[in-house]
Amino acid sequence: MSQDATARGQNVNPQLVERFEHEILHQWDIATRSISMMNAVLNDPSLDTGLFWFGLDAALGALGNISKVFFPTGKLDTETGRRRAYMRGKYKITEHSLLRSREARNSFEHFDERLDTWFENSSQKNLADRNISGPNGIVGIDSVDFARNYDPESNTVTVFGVSLDFQALVLEVENLIQQVNSKQQGDR
Repeated sequence: MSQDATARGQNVNPQLVERFEHEILHQWDIATRSISMMNAVLNDPSLDTGLFWFGLDAALGALGNISKVFFPTGKLDTETGRRRAYMRGKYKITEHSLLRSREARNSFEHFDERLDTWFENSSQKNLADRNISGPNGIVGIDSVDFARNYDPESNTVTVFGVSLDFQALVLEVENLIQQVNSKQQGDR
């Protein structure tokens, strides 16, 4: 059965599915360019670490946009819900997917809110922000005072205590991208 017939059988417009597949590939392009920027900084300490954080922010945003394709907000009995269910089934995206949690990305995006909360809760007001180091890279600071941190050994992003295994998420999306590319080539 063709993708068009399968999509129509589930009351999903195949043209809309194709548009979302193109968007997934576009967002992945943004993510990979951003990750390249991050890796350049990690490999050359003379580069401005601001480029690393720019790249990480952009990568998290792009990966979050891919997440929204499979985990959009809204009711399941709408066209969006049907399309979501169809695409999650097509690409075998489960409820346990790392794409589902956007908490770390949201902490980056809504940093202002996290900073307000930090200021209310911190007794020392010693903010350690935009660090590229392991968990013991800075000592003598309360755990509540760590804002944004990237651990290059474990590839973990942490924002005010919310952590994300960045490498595992990237590997999961790489697998998805291979599937999307394969399906698109097969549909030609």
